[in-house]
Amino acid sequence: GGSAGGGLALATHRALLDRGADGPSGLLLTAPWVDLVLAAPELAASEKADGFLRRSWLGWAARLYAAGTPLDDPRLSPIHASFAGFAPAAHLDVGTHDLFLPDVRRLRDKLAAAGVDVTYVEQPGGRHTYPLFLERPEAQATVAAQARWLRRVETLQRVDERQG
Repeated sequence: GGSAGGGLALATHRALLDRGADGPSGLLLTAPWVDLVLAAPELAASEKADGFLRRSWLGWAARLYAAGTPLDDPRLSPIHASFAGFAPAAHLDVGTHDLFLPDVRRLRDKLAAAGVDVTYVEQPGGRHTYPLFLERPEAQATVAAQARWLRRVETLQRVDERQG
């Protein structure tokens, strides 16, 4: 999932686990929006570096989407959820000129603390969802790394299925 879709993927994964369902073998997330509160002090600096995303209009969109649910509710802001039992592997990528950089770093650390094998790509100078701009060499390199990671996760899943 990318951006808001990344946050939705995390929240959906948590909801599946809470209902006793199996989750995915891995999570591939590009600059996921994981905290709709947008209150981390580091966001002021990352907002200046981003040049595109603005907390003012993202906050408006978050409140509209939340429809009265507190923005720090883990169903909306998965950074506030437990990552216990999460997928065994995650691939995160974010640019250093992305508003969400501080929150993605927090996510990386929380996933790793929960025992998730995290592959983390922090692209110097990368803007929000930079891998979508495939004409850029750094985007091509990240997409190639994502593809290698997906093949590795798929191989590990097959091995687990044979052993299970």
